Amino acid sequence: MSSRRQFYLCLRKQISEGKFNFTQEKAVQLCALMAQAEYGDFSRPPKSFPQFLSPWPGEDMERKISGSHRNLEGTSSTIARDAFLKIMSKEDLYDAEVFKARTGRQKVLVAVGSNGLRVYERRTHGKLKQS
Repeated sequence: MSSRRQFYLCLRKQISEGKFNFTQEKAVQLCALMAQAEYGDFSRPPKSFPQFLSPWPGEDMERKISGSHRNLEGTSSTIARDAFLKIMSKEDLYDAEVFKARTGRQKVLVAVGSNGLRVYERRTHGKLKQS
């Protein structure tokens, strides 16, 4: 297995574990790229990505992903995977190891990566806020 494929699978796992907080638009884009990379051209909505849809589960999200996936018709798996990796490389926590912690009563995430040490407020939805 190529190292790019392994890295893709690692990021996919980290997304399912909730490491990243995406806007709905970015979640749609990434799900469509994953569907194209793993299933090829659109034939029916992928059912294996529900863990990536939170906090936006439902038919509306599936419709948006399906539409975005249709727009990728003819894109090879390799190109879809590389586009996914390029988008992910711009995420704050892309290459960081993340740890849950507390400062007093506040729950935080401590991220250690190539950008140094960062502390974020833990939030259920939305963008991470760096403290």
